[in-house]
Amino acid sequence: MDVAPDAKIVADEAIIKALAQRLLNLASPRWQYSHPPTEFAPGTMTFLGKMPGGESVRLWLVPKHLSEGLVALEVTNIVPGGTTVSRINPDEYRALALSFLDDVKALGSDLEFETRVDATERTVDNYLWPLALRRALDAFTGFANTACLHPLDRERWQGFTCACHVNRKKVPSVILAEHLVQSGFDADSADSLTHDYEQGLALLTHYDEMQRRSSSRA
Repeated sequence: MDVAPDAKIVADEAIIKALAQRLLNLASPRWQYSHPPTEFAPGTMTFLGKMPGGESVRLWLVPKHLSEGLVALEVTNIVPGGTTVSRINPDEYRALALSFLDDVKALGSDLEFETRVDATERTVDNYLWPLALRRALDAFTGFANTACLHPLDRERWQGFTCACHVNRKKVPSVILAEHLVQSGFDADSADSLTHDYEQGLALLTHYDEMQRRSSSRA
């Protein structure tokens, strides 16, 4: 059965900040830092890599605050960067994520952090959808114009993102993109929506953290 891993780097905030600074200079044979688009959430980083066949890919790394003062740099998605490959299957995704984490370990060999890979076997067919999230997602896919989104479609997609944030549940990117394809979206549109979802969650989490810090200083 296919494995769709969630990969992340976890440490205290000071270590993550130091590691993130080093990642800006990552230039290994497999992965190189690339400036993300300006509209994405603060702290988001992207990296260009290559599949074994030479096809280019882009990896998204997003900070996320955990409990007890820990912070994670989470690999939220890996997508094709060229035109020769339209999809990355779960086995390829896992291999790419692990190769990136190997480069991170080499870059921060003197820092104390943990790399985690959730290898739970999950596919779009056996994923257990929380009821509130499935209802919000069905409200989007049931009415969306898969060829060209209407502004109301965008609102429903944002509603799904907010439902995930409110319920503190995150649908894995690989599962979400595959579900969108099964609902009639082409691969590029599914990847674009998944990016919007990931960045929306990151922005909401960042806002909550700013509110928390503001309240603690009051």
